[in-house]
Amino acid sequence: MICFQGVVQQALAADKASAARYHAQINRIASLAIDSALSKHPARLKDVSMKLRYVIGPDGKVYNVTVVSFKSEAWVEKTAVQALKATTFPPIPKDVRQELRMDYLEEEADVSYNSEASTDTATPTFDKYNLRLHKMLQDQVRPAFATQPRRLEVDYEFYVDAQGRVTNLHAYAKAGGPWAEGAIAHSIRAVKFPPVPPQVFKELEQKPPLKIYGTMSWDPKS
Repeated sequence: MICFQGVVQQALAADKASAARYHAQINRIASLAIDSALSKHPARLKDVSMKLRYVIGPDGKVYNVTVVSFKSEAWVEKTAVQALKATTFPPIPKDVRQELRMDYLEEEADVSYNSEASTDTATPTFDKYNLRLHKMLQDQVRPAFATQPRRLEVDYEFYVDAQGRVTNLHAYAKAGGPWAEGAIAHSIRAVKFPPVPPQVFKELEQKPPLKIYGTMSWDPKS
């Protein structure tokens, strides 16, 4: 079981709709980034409990990632910290900065894995669907990335309709250039994604298409 919870230093009032939406978006991105990094070695994720604290600047970049409490091995802590450091969040919207009266956010991520079985109801439908698509894309792109002797890192986003068909996509390489961007774009088009569960749109209170985003990376040294 993995559980993430971000905490904005300043409490959000009920009428702070923009800040609440941005905060929820940050939680989903952090969850995906950390889980994608840690899930590569599930055998190391038994009885893990850890809290990370980090700062998001106005441009969405992450600063000052620290482990403030933990019950895990060094690899887990290092991997989770690196995953957050490598993540670029969407820039903090102007209206959010005005609502919170600050140009940055101080966030916390609680990460826990329990060796005991848990029910699927612990994870929101969108998070499960988003993670499923990310893993499908990861499996599709891995053979191409694994042939490269250099580090690759690509931010991607794409939109799917209710049937899971890709309607639009973008890829931006932090490392790897046009080749890496092309590999991600080709893989996104090649995967046959499953239909979006109707509950996803109910949870997000929105209509299709659904935005999916994340970061795909490859390091031949790891």
